[in-house]
Amino acid sequence: MSLTAPQNHSYAAVLTYDQTAALLNELGFNAHDSECVLDLTPTIQSDKGPLYPLNRLERMLNRAYWLGLEDVVSELAVTDQAA
Repeated sequence: MSLTAPQNHSYAAVLTYDQTAALLNELGFNAHDSECVLDLTPTIQSDKGPLYPLNRLERMLNRAYWLGLEDVVSELAVTDQAA
């Protein structure tokens, strides 16, 4: 998965809306749960649409009771290393 960093921002890695939705799908989220995470995760607005900083996304996903912390952290670590 390709990651991009917005200019003039302190976030190291971000995902686009489509990348974030695909990641949530891979993690087993259904459409309603994905929509909830996408709506509640703080974003950075850009000309490409909302960007989801990995650190904010990880924080939100760790609060999802149906996923274990270990699953989310390991998946995001793999995604971040692909950058």
